[in-house]
Amino acid sequence: MYLRDQQRFIELMNLQGISQRSLAQKAHVTQAFISLMAHGHRGVRPETAWRIARALGVHTQELFTDVLPLSGEEGRLLHRDSPVDEKEMPAQCPAR
Repeated sequence: MYLRDQQRFIELMNLQGISQRSLAQKAHVTQAFISLMAHGHRGVRPETAWRIARALGVHTQELFTDVLPLSGEEGRLLHRDSPVDEKEMPAQCPAR
């Protein structure tokens, strides 16, 4: 699973007055894990997503999605298992 919106995640942490370290302790992960996830460098398993959302007092679906956001293209999503039209793939991705 992946963060839906990195800014919303940071906003929720600020509203709760919770640091990455404190959130990590409540969700039983490391602070480095929270940092990587917050910057879009890693996804999370569903049970970890649930623990993070619960620690922030929101539903998992509010924070996380099953689709991987394409970098640099706000709002465009690519599902990991769905077929892709080669004409719409970024230039750096090889055709399937």
